[in-house]
Amino acid sequence: MSGARFREKCASESPTKRWQKRFALVYLIVAIVFAACFAAFALNPINNKVVERQSSNLTSTAQAEANALEYVDDAQEFTEEAAEGSDLRITLIAQDGTVIADSEVDPATLENHLGREEVDSALQGENGEAQRMSSTDDTSRLYVAVPATYQANGRHCASASHLPLSRQQPMQHEILPSSYVG
Repeated sequence: MSGARFREKCASESPTKRWQKRFALVYLIVAIVFAACFAAFALNPINNKVVERQSSNLTSTAQAEANALEYVDDAQEFTEEAAEGSDLRITLIAQDGTVIADSEVDPATLENHLGREEVDSALQGENGEAQRMSSTDDTSRLYVAVPATYQANGRHCASASHLPLSRQQPMQHEILPSSYVG
């Protein structure tokens, strides 16, 4: 449609039609804003519930790993086998924060984990939990740590599980844990 024909058509529209179009546009914008707000407020509790369930499952996983550590001679082999075929990340951390074993990365290349909220709690005998960006792979993760004892040296340590938050899925799907032991 040429510019002259468009202006002619607009000029021929009654003021009522123009107001109806404006009203429809405003109504559409308000409906979109309302839908976005509803989605944000309605889905946030659902996401919180998913994180809560994942935390509970990760804690159970970390506790099972901690129990198994009492009977393990080779921590590196244990972490690799326990995580094999899954999205689990298992890291065993010593009392001084040094990494004993990790299921995905060479432990010698990892920084000291002392000072991490969940690890510090586990090293003090309490379960710990935190959400933060992983310094290893730059993903947002949910971390859970529990107290443990590594059989090979009898040292107290922390067993933790962590899961990329972007990978959270309803619990009828797989659980993705990993551990810290220190």
